[in-house]
Parts: sequence; structure tokens; C-alpha cells
Amino acid sequence: MRKSVFFAILLIGVSLICTSCWDRKELREIALCTAMSVEKTKNTYHLSFQLINPGSVVQGQQGGTGGASNVTTYTSTGTTIEEAARKATQQMSRKMLFSHMAIIVIDSSVAKEGIKSLLDIFERDSDMRMQTNVVIARDSPASQLLALSTTMERIPAIQMTQQLIVAEQQWGETHHIQIDEVKRQLASDGKELTIGGMGISGDEDKINKESNDNIIPASTLQTKGIAVFNKDRLVGWLDQESAQGYLWTQKLLRRTAIRLSCEDQNGYLMISISRNKSDLQTIKIRNRYLLRVRVRAAGSVKEIGGCSNEILQNRTLMKLEQQASRKIKNEIETTLKIAQELKLDIFGFGASLDRTDRRLWKRVQKDWNEIFSNADTEVRVDMSIINTGLTVNQTRTK
Repeated sequence: MRKSVFFAILLIGVSLICTSCWDRKELREIALCTAMSVEKTKNTYHLSFQLINPGSVVQGQQGGTGGASNVTTYTSTGTTIEEAARKATQQMSRKMLFSHMAIIVIDSSVAKEGIKSLLDIFERDSDMRMQTNVVIARDSPASQLLALSTTMERIPAIQMTQQLIVAEQQWGETHHIQIDEVKRQLASDGKELTIGGMGISGDEDKINKESNDNIIPASTLQTKGIAVFNKDRLVGWLDQESAQGYLWTQKLLRRTAIRLSCEDQNGYLMISISRNKSDLQTIKIRNRYLLRVRVRAAGSVKEIGGCSNEILQNRTLMKLEQQASRKIKNEIETTLKIAQELKLDIFGFGASLDRTDRRLWKRVQKDWNEIFSNADTEVRVDMSIINTGLTVNQTRTK
């Protein structure tokens, strides 16, 4: 009798624990959303969803496209984000799943009004991953970026994400960021938010008229600078040298190239940066604040044009290093000037002060951006050329 009761209790306990896959989703019932764009006109939201075509994507294959399109983009409108998202199902035979979404494209007009409430919606969605990438559409409507086919990746959303990462690490004129980092920066003090920008290069009128499978596509996706925010509102952009100047200070620039001129010659040298370290300090001296930046970089000579090989001798290498240091310093000082004019600490000097002197930071926190705009700056760059490469005069012929 006791054994029967024991087994009955055990059976009931096991049945409660092993509830099977109660929340399973069959592949034939769902549509994987890889990218989403958000636009707004007056009181109406315009959403676009890029969904994978399961019949066109072959498992295990990467790169290259051919035949039928691998994705389809659907658009919908509504007075709210939730309404527009649900109305999109009127065009679909499957339920959208957002757990595999790679990127969210926010139109610049939406970003100017504020993105905090938009990110709050994404955070409330249990299917949405906080590791989803965020980008601001620039010079093109956000929906146009999702209408463009790509050739290097089968899924356009994957190419957009990889472009942001590669451009940030290999050239340094954009910024790659995810939802969780955006939320963290908005919630913290001492550093204003920055997000990478992306647009379209080429003929936008031919996006839906001509295939991008041509050797020279009519239009391509292109990273376009770094968006600067005041709280959660877009207020400006960093481009080219100013964008690089910002990334130098954030330890985000892994590799880039610097053009130097030959002394007393018309030629040039290209230095490939392979290492970059930076430190930020906020120091109070009497009634003034000093913003100190130190960058230590190293690189190799990758290209020489019109310069004699004597330029690579030890006595001239130091001058080249000094020239490279000045160029990096000028880029950082240009970005500092822009940020101070905007009265926005995008670098994190406030956060640096918070770490070193919490009590002082609490006193100046409310007025920090004003203090930042009037602070003195000091930039020091130490550049080292660690490899001059192999020159023609150094090779041996048999």
C-alpha cells in the first residue's frame, strides 16, 4: 500500500515537472524577422519587416544570392508601434518571430523626436533580444534600407550588421551598438549616447527596378557617420575626421590607415594602425576643469608613393611618428571642439570623474554638460612605427 502511494506521488510530481514543450513553435507556423525599420509621419508609424523566405534559404550556405529572393519586406502603418506590428499580419500566413532579428533601422525623423519610448517597447517584448543592433538611417528613409538587396550575404540584415562592425574596426567612421548598450547609456550619467549611421550610395530610384546582382550594383548600403544624441534625441552627426577622432578615444578603433607626407618631397606614406589604447581623465584645477586625453598607437608602413627609401631610416622615422601623432591629435581636438559646441559630453569625461571623485561628481552632475563645454582640453598622442616593411632596395635577386 505504501509503495502504491509513493509511486502515485512520484508519478504526479514527474508529470508536473515534465510538461513537454508547451511553448514550442513549429517552423512551418512562424516567419523569422531579421530586420525592422521605424518611420513616422505626424501621428502615424510606418513599419517595415524583413522576413526570411524559408524556401529560398538553404541551410548551411553563406554568401552570394541567386534565383528567388531570400527575404521579403512587408510594410504596415498604425497610430502606435504595437498596432502597426499586428496589422502587418494581414499580409502574412505565419506569425512573426523577433528572436532572430539582427538589426533595427530607426529613421532620423523618429530619432529627432526621441527613441527612449521606442526602446521601451522592444524591451517589453519577450521575443526581442537585447543584443539586436541599432542604426540610424541617414539621407534615406529607413524603409529604403530594407528594400535593398545585397550580394555578399544572403540575408541583407546580416550584411548591414557586419558592415557596421567591419567599418568601425577597420576604418573608423561609424559606430556599432546594440539595444542593451543604448539602454545602459541612456540610463547612466556622464556620457551622451552615440549610434552609427547608415544610408544608400548610388541611385535610389533603381532600388526596386534593377537587380543588384550586377557586377557594379546601381545602389549599395553604406555606413554614414555617427549620430550624436542629447539624452534620447538626435541633435547632430560626426563625419570622417571627427568620427575617427571620437573612436580614437573610445578604444573602438582597432585598425585604420593614416596618410603622411614625405619631408621635402611630393610623395606620401600610408601607415596601417594595428594597436590603439586610450585613457580619459577629468581633473579639477582650482575653479577650472581639465579634460585630458592620452592615446598610444602603433602601426606599420604599408604603402610608399614617390618617396625615397631613405625616408624609412631611423633618423627620419621619428619625424614620421611625430607627423602621425599630430594628425591623430588634430582629429581628436576637432571632435572635442564639436562636442563642446554642442554642450554634450559624448566621450565620457563625466563618467571618468564619477569613478575618480564620486563626491565631486554628485555636486556638478546636473550642470556637467555646461561645465564640459567650457573646460580646458589637453590631448597627447604617442605614435610608434613598429614595422617599415620590405622595400625594393632590401630585396635580393639571384
